Formats: sequence, structure tokens, C-alpha cells
Amino acid sequence: MISEHYAWDSATLRKVNELEYFSGTWQKCDSTKAKDFSAVAYYFGKKLQEKLHVPVGLIEVAVGGSTTESWLDRYTMEHHPVLVNELNQWRRSDFFQPWVRERADSNLEKAINPRQRHPYEPCYNFEAGIKPFVDLPIAGVIWYQGESNAHNIELHETVFAELVKSWRKQWGCSLPFYYVQLSSLNRPSWTSFRYSQLQLLKQIPNSGKAENFTEAKLIIETSTVKEDAGYYQTASGKKSESEKQKPTTGKIAALDKIRKQYQGNGSNGNGHVNQPLQIETLQKAWNDYVQKLKQAKNPAAQSFELATLKIKDDNCFEVTTANNIEQKFIEQDRNKLFVFLQEHLHNRLLQFSVIIEEPTATTKLKFEPSLTATQQFQKMIEMYPIVKELKDRLRLELDY
Repeated sequence: MISEHYAWDSATLRKVNELEYFSGTWQKCDSTKAKDFSAVAYYFGKKLQEKLHVPVGLIEVAVGGSTTESWLDRYTMEHHPVLVNELNQWRRSDFFQPWVRERADSNLEKAINPRQRHPYEPCYNFEAGIKPFVDLPIAGVIWYQGESNAHNIELHETVFAELVKSWRKQWGCSLPFYYVQLSSLNRPSWTSFRYSQLQLLKQIPNSGKAENFTEAKLIIETSTVKEDAGYYQTASGKKSESEKQKPTTGKIAALDKIRKQYQGNGSNGNGHVNQPLQIETLQKAWNDYVQKLKQAKNPAAQSFELATLKIKDDNCFEVTTANNIEQKFIEQDRNKLFVFLQEHLHNRLLQFSVIIEEPTATTKLKFEPSLTATQQFQKMIEMYPIVKELKDRLRLELDY
């Protein structure tokens, strides 16, 4: 249990190293099961269910005091020019607040493994708590975390933006990502940190923020809070008595604000939301986006035009391209495309993936042996005009 300064036993240390720190199963929501769950997440899900009239599943992943870096994947950190510096000797690094390192040191006092892991460690909570859900089609994330990063505001802006981008890449779509601003407690740097969180709204598309919200839990979350049932939920699942809290009008109003953004009331005046995908309307919206690209003389237009669409379910579709060049053109425009389709299709649960078509005998390039290299190249660009466009843009001198 991370909320206390005490040394973990050998069994706990072993489980942490084996990425078995988190546990849980799907449970039907009733008064018995809900009492140990996040109260705020419960009310958030309840409001969604009442408005959307569909079953709502909530996943709670919580580690009190954890850093944003602990929820970020390793590949992203290793390939970032700044964040890579946080990976080495993190328990002795000023990148992390002293109390964070001290609490980890207390927990690992009995550790004999020099590579002993800890949930405050960069990447740990992603690997142990988030990665197992990547294949699950979640609809969005609500997030409350920041106290452990409030000392380095500029760095947090980078880390948080990279985290959102990384998670969206993991799920292959622009997940709605709503976060709670730190409370207005009079703590060093918190005022500036809160302002920074406000500015992040301008940098992160399809995101939202709740203000002055001192207690919150997340669908996929990073922080522990006092619960309305009078218990403090910990990562280990244990509980201790705490001051009883009841949902206030301010809390529900903040959740309602997020719910309205999630629901998309602002873009759909008739009140109907999350309309099931239909191939006709999807293709029309896609063609409209292609025309928009053409008007802007965007070279990605041709890749979009050549792609084929296939609906997988009411909220998800698949984009098939002929090669990785066309795939990359579409992926580079993903965020703008996602917002455009959400607005035009009135579906805030929209998800899509971009794949490359498996080559077949009819799609493989076949050149007659008698053709010269120049003729083969001409035939190639007839089939794939984008090749010539790339050649011209890169100013390649081809030796035929």
C-alpha cells in the first residue's frame, strides 16, 4: 500500500517485479460492490448511462502519489530527447519530488534485487496497469493526477501531452481525454500548474477539463480520493476510515459539464448522439474531407481518395490502404480527420484503424521483362501517382 511509509515484504516485492501489482475483475454494480469503488467514477458513469441509454463499464486503475511518467510507455520515453533522461536512477533524480523518492525508498527498504521495480517508477504503471487493456475498445479516459508533477510545470506539459498522444496511438484512435484541474489549495506552484493545465486544452485536441474539483476518480485513473462511502481506496484494495464526503452540486455540475462535451451536445442540435455508423454517410463524410484536402492542395488527398472503408460495428470502422506510404499520409492527418468525422457523423464514440491491404496476385506489381527501367517506373507512377509526387518533392535523381 503506497499511501504509507513502510517496507514491503518479499511477496509484494516479487509481485511488483512480475507486473502483478494490479488486480480486479468485472463486477455488477450494486451497493455492495460499489462501496469500495471510486465514488466520482460511479457518478460519472451513472450520468453517462442515464443520458446515453447504453451499458457503461468503468475501469479503475489507481496509485496514490504516482507520477505522470509512471503511466507513460517506455518506447515514447526512450525516443524523446528530454524524457529519456528521466529513465536512469529515478530514485536519485531531481526530476522527481523528494517525497516521491522517499516513499519509494521506504517501500523498497527490504529489496535485495538491484533492479527492483516500484509503481512510482517511470513506465511501470503503463506496463502493469494500462497495457493489459489496450485490446479493449474503451470509449474514453478521465484523469486526475498532477500533485507529484506540480514542481516542474514545463516538464509536465511535455509529459502529459506525450502521454495523451501515446495512449491514443496505443488504441488507434483519438480517445476523448478529460482531466481534472488541481484544486485551489494554497500550495507552492499549484496556481501556476493550474494555469498550465488550462493552456493544455489548446494543445491537446478532443480533450476537456473540470475546474476546482478537489476529489475525482477516473475511468482509467492515477489517483486515490476520499470516497462517499467513508473509505479511502488504495491500490492494494484495502481501505481505512476517513472523513465522510457526499457528492456536492459542484461535483455533479463538473461531471455534467464533461458528460455534455463527451456527448457532443454542442455539435448536434437535435439532441441525438452517437448515431450508428452507416456506410453511405461514412463514405460521404470521407469524400467531403477529401475535397477539403484538395482545396487546400494537401498531398494526402490522393491517399484518402484511394483508401477503402469498412464498418466494423456501430462506432468503429477500418481504413484499408494499398501501401505504407498511403497509410502514413492518412495517419499524419488522423487528429483533424477524427474531429471532422465526429462532427459530421454525430458520433462521439467513433474509432478507426488504418491498415495495409494484403498483397494478392492481382495487386502485386508485375512488369514485363522486356520493359526498360524507365518504362517500369512510368508504369509504376501510372498506378501510383503519389510515387512521382514524392520523387518531385524530395528532388530525387533516379538512375534508370
